[in-house]
Amino acid sequence: MHAVAAQQSGDLDVYYVQQHFGLTIPLAAAFAVFGAIYFMIGRRAGVRFPWHLAWGQFVLSLAGVLLIEAPAVALSGIAGNEDFPTAFRFWSNVSAAGYLAVWASLLLFIYLAFAGLRARKPTRG
Repeated sequence: MHAVAAQQSGDLDVYYVQQHFGLTIPLAAAFAVFGAIYFMIGRRAGVRFPWHLAWGQFVLSLAGVLLIEAPAVALSGIAGNEDFPTAFRFWSNVSAAGYLAVWASLLLFIYLAFAGLRARKPTRG
């Protein structure tokens, strides 16, 4: 009996570790790309971004990704990796709000990139 419980507990631990990597690795890669673009456009093209908006874009995208992933990770452990039934409709709407936040942060990022490039001052040399 205890061996079965330990085996099930071990599987659950592995599942959450895999879900954690599935959340953190792509998120870190996306933030690295955003940061590299902000840095490289700023360095190479002489662009100064409004950092309060850039920080807002970061926070909005982080909140959106967490709204997408947190209910999915928690509820898929409960539901057994199946499609969420209608009882989880509220959490599905929370994830949908997360997608909207990520979409808004992407639009803000595109706006910041183009506005910064358009407003840049020519550099000498």
